[in-house]
Amino acid sequence: MGIALFRDFEIRQSLNGSYLKKYRDDDNSLVLDELGLMQGLCRIDIAVINGIIHGFEIKSDVDTLERLPTQIKVYNQVLDKTTLIVGENHLDKAEELVPCWWGIKVVKSTKQKSLQIKNHRIEANNKDVSAFALVQLLWKNEAIQILQNNTATSAKDLRKPKDQLYRILSETIPLKTLKNIIRVTLKQRKGWRYQ
Repeated sequence: MGIALFRDFEIRQSLNGSYLKKYRDDDNSLVLDELGLMQGLCRIDIAVINGIIHGFEIKSDVDTLERLPTQIKVYNQVLDKTTLIVGENHLDKAEELVPCWWGIKVVKSTKQKSLQIKNHRIEANNKDVSAFALVQLLWKNEAIQILQNNTATSAKDLRKPKDQLYRILSETIPLKTLKNIIRVTLKQRKGWRYQ
């Protein structure tokens, strides 16, 4: 009798029915599936946005860890906290790869072959968020609105390409203030494609 192997959708279903339920029911939290980071360079499986941006990356028993090193580089620039949810067969390698401030949850099979998610390591705060990477969560019109409301940016500068607007934002607004503004903007955004 082998160990039950759980797939991504089963892990998401379990998370949504347990750990994420409190955030989905909270008006001050936004839970998104497949949030694109750094203009779509990669996507975090689940993002919870409230007083922080907390990302959850799922690596099921049937996935590989091949993309994880690239994902780590991107997630470390944008997310305040990150939790990796792994199948048991990935745990040792995952611990070697992810930074010590990442949380790790392990998907285990009970005697009844049902899915159980256990804490293995509690996540800590990321102290190295990049303002430039973070502002790339914004749509161009949102970046313009934030610049108009919070800086002395000229009308000419507001017509610049998106990357230049991101640069101006990241260089003129302190990171702590920028984080708050971006979280509020994302929670108020209408027209999300992935929810």
